[in-house]
Amino acid sequence: MCRDETEKRLTVDQYARDYLLKEILPEPAKWNSFLAVAIKLARQELSTAALPITLIGDLVELSTLDNCETLFEFVENRLEAWKEPFFMNSGKNAVLRLCNGKNL
Repeated sequence: MCRDETEKRLTVDQYARDYLLKEILPEPAKWNSFLAVAIKLARQELSTAALPITLIGDLVELSTLDNCETLFEFVENRLEAWKEPFFMNSGKNAVLRLCNGKNL
């Protein structure tokens, strides 16, 4: 992968995180569809493969426990996707950090 493509993917990641914080965070009803778009972006290699997990981590960090139930349902409903090597290889460290940071 060339440097320009990496920079483009990182730019998409940053834009998605910024948009999440400004537009999506206050509206939990939109979380699932936004995260589904993030999965598509990653699969189409328009963002990094870690973007969906990063966004989930951001939401967990900034949400109430009640709203986190929505996230856990989203993750559970897509277990097969998270097990794919594409996501597993890029996201396993992020998931581990997420779990350790929350003292589950």
